[in-house]
Amino acid sequence: MKQKYLYSLSAITLAALGGVAAATAYQNPIVHAENINDIKNIVDTTGSNGLSWDSSGYTSYNSWTNLKASTLAGKIKIVGHGQVNNLHDLQQGGNYKVYAYSTDNSLDNSHIIQSIHWDGAAKAVSGETTYHASAGSTGWTHYDLGPHIDSFDFDGKATFEMPNAVHLSNGQMKDLYATISTGGGPRTNNHMTVWNKDKAVNYTTDYWTSDYNDINTEVWYHVGSPNGDGQKYLWVDAVSDIDGGQTVMNKMGGDAAFISVGGGLSFVQYNGENYDRNDQCVQARPDLGFAAPGPVHQNALDGLTDTPTGVAVLAAYTDTFHKTLTNTKRTLQGVSGKGTGVADADFGAGTSIPIEVPPSFTDVNRKKTVNKTIHYVYNAGDKKGQAAAPDNNQSKNFMETGKRNSNTGAITWNNNWTGAQKFDDITSPHIQGWHADRTVVTGQTVDHDSNDIVETVYYEPDDTSKSATKTVNETIHYIYRNGPKAGQEVAPDHLDSKTFTHTWKEALGQVIVGSDKWTDPQKFDNVKSPNAADYKCEEPIYNGQTVDHNSRDIEKTIYYNWEPHPDPVKTWVENNVQVDNKTYIAGDDV
Repeated sequence: MKQKYLYSLSAITLAALGGVAAATAYQNPIVHAENINDIKNIVDTTGSNGLSWDSSGYTSYNSWTNLKASTLAGKIKIVGHGQVNNLHDLQQGGNYKVYAYSTDNSLDNSHIIQSIHWDGAAKAVSGETTYHASAGSTGWTHYDLGPHIDSFDFDGKATFEMPNAVHLSNGQMKDLYATISTGGGPRTNNHMTVWNKDKAVNYTTDYWTSDYNDINTEVWYHVGSPNGDGQKYLWVDAVSDIDGGQTVMNKMGGDAAFISVGGGLSFVQYNGENYDRNDQCVQARPDLGFAAPGPVHQNALDGLTDTPTGVAVLAAYTDTFHKTLTNTKRTLQGVSGKGTGVADADFGAGTSIPIEVPPSFTDVNRKKTVNKTIHYVYNAGDKKGQAAAPDNNQSKNFMETGKRNSNTGAITWNNNWTGAQKFDDITSPHIQGWHADRTVVTGQTVDHDSNDIVETVYYEPDDTSKSATKTVNETIHYIYRNGPKAGQEVAPDHLDSKTFTHTWKEALGQVIVGSDKWTDPQKFDNVKSPNAADYKCEEPIYNGQTVDHNSRDIEKTIYYNWEPHPDPVKTWVENNVQVDNKTYIAGDDV
């Protein structure tokens, strides 16, 4: 009887497209769009519609087949890409990659599991388990697991915690919880073992009998708690069967699909007692164990140059990564087997499968505010430099939209800034006794490139117009100097006056320089002195003086001298006439 051994190869490693170079390219929106299209083109065109079956219904030995893209959750399309020739090709940087994209750009690095690994032993959180710090080979005839430590024995069902084992593509770490259950047929022990070498979740269900019995093992993986954190994640795993007759059954709760397969496996469907092709189940070829290198307990891709015999790569987008493994007594595709046991190892750190995921984009925006401040300031007197009124503040907001690349964090801006805007015209506030140097401050037109604007309106004191008058008086007395009337008044005084107006402006109680003015100088009229009988006037004509606001009043006395003589024969002149250099006026007597 052949030994039956099932082994799951790998963990998952998810990488951004093209590493650093791609991250740089994503900063260019045109190149970035082309990269997305490249990924979509790979996903949508890679792979074959079916497998190359031989007469027994299995893939050819040493072949590698990438299936057509599968759709997970109705929105995530995923496909295997590249040729797998050896173990290197399933490691990061190898020839094999898994490409995926979400049709609605919802797949981001916070929901992609980059790898699963941890240090130290797992912790049993439920179930009746027995812990072994160290153990040698099991000694069982069915499986030779080799030396192992940090192992647990249990019957039925148990849950284990691996702290910070889940490494997301955004750099965050979360706890991994594995719930393992045995089922189907009598059993002796179920072992969960964590090998320090691979830091993998390794488990076995061991039973052997000459009867044909089903042996089942189920495992549920959750992130964050024994029942998950309510988030769906993208998982990728590779499963290998190294011995003929062993069947790998992956019902896998949630959306899951096989995306690539190495030679020697068939795809079948579990439906009660019947198995059909092309569903979520792979079965090993009966003699596959002969094609595997080395002892039967080794991996089918244990060496770096081994051919990819009996390897299936699967992917799931789910909150519960659920696997069912079956070693069955039934006849599958014409192959019968005797139920003995199952063994599996998930998420070993020794291999990794990169996944190329185009970034999702988040709408972002940036804003620019241009401010305008108008200060109102006194510009004279004791208040000079002080605020005359509260500042007037205005602002104009501008916004540009863009997209943030979830993989690189780079933002591509759309160069769609809000258009130019104009500040309001602002009337300067009225302040009693003061006036502004600008009645209205005109608003400027600004855009997102404009600097803040600061303007100052200065207030000067209002002018107060004032006036005063000054009168210069002219008085002429007519007095007899001698004779019988000496000292007496010849005639009433001649009175005249000139008025001058003084105007000026004051502010804050002080005269404004340059505003002080007087009316122009004025001239008094010439005055003819009156006649007096028997008296001769000393100044028959008084010549008027020119005066201004600084002049004093004018007081003049004109005297008359007595000259008695007989009454002359008066001769009247009808016209002006000059006699002996003397001018006589018409009507005078001579």
